[in-house]
Amino acid sequence: MKDEDMKRDSSVAAINILLIDDNEADIKISLRAFEKARLKNNVFVVTDGMEALDFLYNRGAFKDKRRSPRPGIILLDINMPKMDGFEVLNRIKADNDLKTIPVVMLTSSKNDEDVLRSYGYGASSYIPKPVIYDEFVKVVDTFNFYWHIVNKLPKSMREESKDVTHRTRILVIDDNPQDQKLLRRLLNQAGFFEVFLEASGEDGIAFVEQQKPEIVLVDTQLTGIDGFETCSKIKKIENYQGKVIIITGLIEAVDAKKAREAGSDAYCAKTRDCAHLLEEIHKILT
Repeated sequence: MKDEDMKRDSSVAAINILLIDDNEADIKISLRAFEKARLKNNVFVVTDGMEALDFLYNRGAFKDKRRSPRPGIILLDINMPKMDGFEVLNRIKADNDLKTIPVVMLTSSKNDEDVLRSYGYGASSYIPKPVIYDEFVKVVDTFNFYWHIVNKLPKSMREESKDVTHRTRILVIDDNPQDQKLLRRLLNQAGFFEVFLEASGEDGIAFVEQQKPEIVLVDTQLTGIDGFETCSKIKKIENYQGKVIIITGLIEAVDAKKAREAGSDAYCAKTRDCAHLLEEIHKILT
């Protein structure tokens, strides 16, 4: 199935989306972006931070869980009355039950500090307002892809957890700080919240020996032992059943052969949207 077909797969179950925004015009723009993305969903709208928390905790006017269900994604405006978006985000991420819900921050601010603060509090993504259709649809499609992963899992696995991705620990072994940040952000957007970072093969191997993450992403070019040797050593760790994906900035036939010889479960390019990488993770999970 092609990426675009997967994103638009009509068999994917509806996502409950909570939109928290006090600007009526921006709400309409956001809803049109969802319509354009043809994302099958139930959208619930509240207009301030206090209402948002009441919705999430099923309090007051939102007591009925059928009318106010747990959202699969939260879109949260930063500038709101009563309680701003940062405070709402902070409370969500401090709650053990709510913290696994992906939160996308919306703001008209051009202040870089707002972006850093959002990610610092645990936001999965950040979109400037007024919302630009193409940018918003791209983020929506990312979550749609993530929802596709969840809904293709065996029923028994879905019933074991509200979301299997929340139980999947991913270790990224990469000595490039920018690539580390990019991979963590994209994995967070796709619903994976336990993402760990190591900058060397030696440290990555030690982490795997102790923590046994389900998936390891290892870059080919590392300081010290390279990604191929790192993969080979990880695969030889006693009783380790996780999967190892070798990642690279440039796909080459000779490296693909090395990756196979090292025992990797997949070999992927590090692209801007990491679509191929997400596909491989999808295959591993299903």
